[in-house]
Amino acid sequence: MAATATMLVALAAVWPGPGRGSAEAVWRNGTTQQEAPAAPKRELSVRERGDVLMVRKHYREAIEVYGEGVGHLPALVGKAGRAYHKLGEFGPAEEHYRKALAWEPGNVETLNNYGVLLYDRGRYSQAQQYFESALKHGPETAAVHCNLGTALFRQGNYEKAAQAYERALSLDPDIVEDGAEAAGPLEIRQPDDAARFHFLLSRAFRELGKEDLAERHLSEARQMGFQERELKDRGRGFFDWLLDLFR
Repeated sequence: MAATATMLVALAAVWPGPGRGSAEAVWRNGTTQQEAPAAPKRELSVRERGDVLMVRKHYREAIEVYGEGVGHLPALVGKAGRAYHKLGEFGPAEEHYRKALAWEPGNVETLNNYGVLLYDRGRYSQAQQYFESALKHGPETAAVHCNLGTALFRQGNYEKAAQAYERALSLDPDIVEDGAEAAGPLEIRQPDDAARFHFLLSRAFRELGKEDLAERHLSEARQMGFQERELKDRGRGFFDWLLDLFR
């Protein structure tokens, strides 16, 4: 008996991992100790299931999933609106966004995404209003500042657009480069006039003290054919304001 006990102690000392625990259990209890069963996986919520489908670009399926929880979570109406938006079905998208805002008028995600829908439909002034409203409830949201800049840009208000881009970049320096990836569930837009856009980004980065990025965007603007003299038709004051940044 003593020899058996000595052998088991020696075996337990050299037997690694689960085997060691089993040897000790045999010696002490006379039975093999069973490993604890793995914890069951948590079932995804309706919101999470829908969000996964959105990431995978399965928008139609996402609409169906969000619909399962609409009665309990009004925010899902706005998410369904975004799925319609992604499909290019602007009518149902706008209907869902407006219904979601009737329930939650301060929802930053819905305010922003509805603003983007209005922008996509060419209603730039209205889009600006929704972005400004979103910033009242979420003033530190970089994507919304970027969208506000784009709405102002599209209306020809380049000075205020540059200020909005500067604020966006101060909150998230990668918001322009990463775009949709950085914005997450928030829709984000950039101007079609890429050359002038890079010129304004160079101004924003210079104001933030990031000279290397400022020079890079200025160089990109010029490579795309942007010339500072193109701004002369917008008034001498505006032209001087921009040129002074690079003198």
